Amino acid sequence: MSKVVLQARNLRKVFQEGNLTMEVLKGVDLTLAAGEAMAIIGSSGSGKSTLLHLLGGLDRPTSGEVLLLGRPFSHLSERARSRLRNRHVGFVYQFHHLLAELDALENVMMPLMIRRTPVRQAKQRARALLEAVGLGHRLHHKPAELSGGERQRVAIARAMVTEPDCILADEPTGNLDSRTAEQVLALMLALNTEHKTALLVVTHDAAVAGKMQQIYRLQDGQMRQPVAAGAE
Repeated sequence: MSKVVLQARNLRKVFQEGNLTMEVLKGVDLTLAAGEAMAIIGSSGSGKSTLLHLLGGLDRPTSGEVLLLGRPFSHLSERARSRLRNRHVGFVYQFHHLLAELDALENVMMPLMIRRTPVRQAKQRARALLEAVGLGHRLHHKPAELSGGERQRVAIARAMVTEPDCILADEPTGNLDSRTAEQVLALMLALNTEHKTALLVVTHDAAVAGKMQQIYRLQDGQMRQPVAAGAE
């Protein structure tokens, strides 16, 4: 049996603005194992991004907990969560969030530099990942000099450079044309299969979700039963 990488237990998230209380997540349970590819679908405002932020340790739940590799994660200090996140979790967003002043190689090196990996080692690893995503010839191009699909491939290489146990992707193809979206999605699934990296994608796109092994719907703050591939 594959090891469990990420687990959510009865996650609740409540936002308070003045006298207004909004319960976005109402007891979400989730288990993601190594090598699995899971999609969470739902309409805009359903709480998909909120859930992803909790799973990745970018925010804390109001109640419930997140376990990362079997260890309590969500209630650690920000510093401790950041350390574990840098080591075990990679993020891919709809907007690539590359640093404009750095070239592709430097952007991919960044998570390793934060970890204080020796520069030579970081450069070798980043170069290998960029070659793996078909950008070996674009190492020294800055984001403004790359196409949308190329920027997203740099972002994927950056997410993979630390050899994380899990990739969390928030609408990773939402800003791309259909052909480029297919290529980026195929690349993520290939890396998922090759490295046994757990992959969790949140999306409102049924075509993207249909490429995953498992599909769940987030609705009214709760996770619904698995959805058949290709379902609306």
